[in-house]
Amino acid sequence: MKLADVSIRRPVTTTMVILAIVTYGAIAYNRLGLDLFPNIDFPIVTVTTVYRGADPESIETKVSRRIEDAVNQVGMIKMVRSSSLQNVSVVVVQFELGKDIDVAAQEVRDKITAIQRDLPADIEPPLVQKVDLGAAPVLTLAVSGDAGVGEADLYRFADETVRKQVQMLEGVGNVEIVGGRERTIWVYLDPERLLAHHLSPEDVARALGAQNIEVPAGNARPPGQEVAVKTRGLVRSVAELRDLPLTTLEGAVIRLRDVASVEDGLEEQRSASHLGDRPTLALVVTKQPGTNTVEVAERVRASLPILRSLAPAGVTIEVPVDNARFIENSVHEALLDLEIGAVLAVLIIGVFLRNLRMTLIAAVAIPTSVIGTFAAIKMLGFTLNYLTLLGLSLSVGLLVDDAIVVLENIFRHFEGHGDRRRAAHEATAEIGLAVLATTFSLVAVFFPIATTGGMVGRFLKEFGITVSVAVLISLFVSFTLTPMLSARVLKEPARNLFTRGVEAALAWLDRGYGAVVGWALSHRAVVLGVAVATLAATLYVARLLPKEMMTAMDQAEFNVKVETPPGSSLARTQAVVDEVVDLVSEFPEVRYTLSTIGGGAGGQVEKGTIYVRLSDPHERARSQDDVMQAVRARLQSYRKATVLVEPRAVIDVGMSNAPVQLHFLGDDLSRLDALARDTREFMERAGGYTDIDISYKPAKPEYGVLVDRDRAALLGVPVAQVGMALRFLFEGEKVSEFRAGGDTYDVRLRLREEDRRDLHTALRLGVRSRSGELVALDNLVRTQAGASAQEITRLYGRRAVSLYANLTPDKALGTAVDELNAHLKDRMPEGYAFRYTGQADFMRENFEALSSALILGVIMIYFILASQFESFLHPFTIMLSLPFSFIGAIGALLLTGRHLSILAMIGFIMLMGLVTKNAILLVDFAIRRHASGMPLREAIIEAGTIRLRPILMTTAAMIFGMLPIALARSLGSEARAPMAVAVIGGLTTSTLLTLVVVPVMFHLFESAKARVFQRK
Repeated sequence: MKLADVSIRRPVTTTMVILAIVTYGAIAYNRLGLDLFPNIDFPIVTVTTVYRGADPESIETKVSRRIEDAVNQVGMIKMVRSSSLQNVSVVVVQFELGKDIDVAAQEVRDKITAIQRDLPADIEPPLVQKVDLGAAPVLTLAVSGDAGVGEADLYRFADETVRKQVQMLEGVGNVEIVGGRERTIWVYLDPERLLAHHLSPEDVARALGAQNIEVPAGNARPPGQEVAVKTRGLVRSVAELRDLPLTTLEGAVIRLRDVASVEDGLEEQRSASHLGDRPTLALVVTKQPGTNTVEVAERVRASLPILRSLAPAGVTIEVPVDNARFIENSVHEALLDLEIGAVLAVLIIGVFLRNLRMTLIAAVAIPTSVIGTFAAIKMLGFTLNYLTLLGLSLSVGLLVDDAIVVLENIFRHFEGHGDRRRAAHEATAEIGLAVLATTFSLVAVFFPIATTGGMVGRFLKEFGITVSVAVLISLFVSFTLTPMLSARVLKEPARNLFTRGVEAALAWLDRGYGAVVGWALSHRAVVLGVAVATLAATLYVARLLPKEMMTAMDQAEFNVKVETPPGSSLARTQAVVDEVVDLVSEFPEVRYTLSTIGGGAGGQVEKGTIYVRLSDPHERARSQDDVMQAVRARLQSYRKATVLVEPRAVIDVGMSNAPVQLHFLGDDLSRLDALARDTREFMERAGGYTDIDISYKPAKPEYGVLVDRDRAALLGVPVAQVGMALRFLFEGEKVSEFRAGGDTYDVRLRLREEDRRDLHTALRLGVRSRSGELVALDNLVRTQAGASAQEITRLYGRRAVSLYANLTPDKALGTAVDELNAHLKDRMPEGYAFRYTGQADFMRENFEALSSALILGVIMIYFILASQFESFLHPFTIMLSLPFSFIGAIGALLLTGRHLSILAMIGFIMLMGLVTKNAILLVDFAIRRHASGMPLREAIIEAGTIRLRPILMTTAAMIFGMLPIALARSLGSEARAPMAVAVIGGLTTSTLLTLVVVPVMFHLFESAKARVFQRK
């Protein structure tokens, strides 16, 4: 190997090159951002439209469907879904991954602009936004005050100071306030006085708008000057507002106070938040697309001392929810796993080598490769996240692998003639091609993972590239630093009781293994029969292995969702939420709770969320899953509301956090609801499903107001005018503004609360006809009591009723999907269908993509091996060891009770590269010995006995390097554990079987080839 020869001749140059790699890596490490997962810009665009006062059915027909039809004309759409709620429409457009998100968002905006005239005139402009996978809240601030702090003052500080200051921080995308109310001037109409003065609500609204106004009039121009002229007609106090003249009646001035009461109060409460039992304002901070979660959280935390110094007396600012803390802690724990794994790998190498110098020569490859990889991660724009650190943690044993093989071969040559420099040269040249083949086999396996199509390819790109870069750096180290150091510091191991004992044990293993190989070569049929039978039995049992997307992690937090009956007021929902908070807080593991009701564009006051923070995992005896199960059991008998206990989503891949998201598609909502309820009954009987919820809720009570169009036309009153009048009276409309202390507040008009309890009072009032006459509403309309759906969901262009469910720890997602598919197979009526979204759909796509990556990896391994051995046949000899890795991998997962997750599947792919390394070392040496004239049988036995130690050493190093991950003792390690368990199990069985089966297959193929050539 020329590279090795140059390194041996130029030790200073070699040292400087390695130090340069380490220096750049160390600098890059300090500049790397931290995140939970890679930052992926998924092409999803949302269109949110607010239509105040409209019911879900009106919003579906007038807004959602029209927007759906428009955006469906954009290219590369994967799915369109819409939710029509009270007051708001939300249309979500998911594009194929190849679609540029910026182009997609602009195309959607263009389509919305084109249909703007077809939408209702009184809607707020549709808001088109790109969706960031990582745009879940970074953290939540809680702003609360003691009894002496007014609610309006607290809201003003939270909105004008805290929200605006945080909003200006780099990387912050949005800050939403949940809870609290802004100061509002309410004009409460008195129906009796309006009737007595022959006024309509619209008359009052127009008069307020005309009497409380400031109009710039232009500029006056005295000689040599220019002076602004402004008509100042704004009221300066609430008392002045009460005295505003509205009209005259029989010579008397009718003022606002004559027909209404004016109250300096707060806007109607549509959201609430409590930290424990203390009212608070929750400021939910989200990050901008493409920014780093931890960096944004650090900036917000750094701003808190300044914000607290600006707070009025009695006001506190806390951080009850901080998603960055879990990221920081899990990254720290992953780095600790990496360090422990590296130490264990070095210790096992030391036992085999029995020489401190040799151990250090081999071990230096680990920090060099890891630190060097940090430079590549930074250069490629990656972060230190769950997947890049997982790649490095799993690579610890691999990074020392090449160095061990090279070092062991150098030492064997050194023992033969005692010349270190010559040994380094000869041994590296002898083993070089085999080491190249083993390393490129690993890269061939991991690189397809990084280039896999679909969502999984985007998600796992950083993992595959990280591992590939790390093993390539370790290959460079094994061909430069390892031979250079060996040529200068290698010496015979010391002779003491420990080294003699280990040497005796290894010598016994050599002899024993030689005898086993000899016996296996004499009983080839028996060996192959047992191996094939074991593999067949394992694959048969593999059907019992449950599948899931990702193993749940103990994040020390979860959510409790509360939904009160349709039509419940905010006060009723708050009372129920308070009761649930008291029940949850009884558990000793609960540190605190943060409850929120309403909020967002929908502002559904029937729904509340309780964030539950647990003590850290090491501070409690029960896991997060155990606590959640206990909370479910405690709330099972609670009947005042629907209560669901859900883990907080690690990856948001659907319409809910629930792993089971099953949607029934059709036209008739009642029939779709019946299908969902039948499936829910099946799930309850089958067991393993919890928190089962159906999206279609009982209808919300409503008063239907039917306008007599003919009578309205005859009297000169448009239907729209009737609707707007009722909206004034019940919803309340902004009719003017009030300025105080440099701030501007809304002046809103509506009926008094006691007059809004039914329609009777409102319908006595009138509207102005085109001729100016006052026409009573009850002369134009009739009413009927009814009900309307709370939410109408559309998916793939059809109405949908969705069923959501969480799973117990013993029920895997794959098992649940198989059960549901079997149940629904013959139950769907004609014209109806069902679809999965969320984790189930994501899991299916990922397993398909990873299966393709596995096949591609195997093909690439064959290409590399064929090139290495210049043979079409020998690669098959080596690759026959690949299936035997499944025996240990599947067996280990079954024995430990793990499921086949996405990360476990990557472990299977990883095994393809690891297993070939051992077989390559055996076959390469046997071919060399046989080519030099040694009989085939003796060549195979000698190859096995000479290569046994490096094979056992590298395998043990890899197993011990992954052991900390497999034990899952650190924060967030639950999801990583299945991969490490699969790799450890696969390595163990494949090594044992490879050491026996590969020699037998090599002997069989070589004997058959010899007989063929003899006949020729």
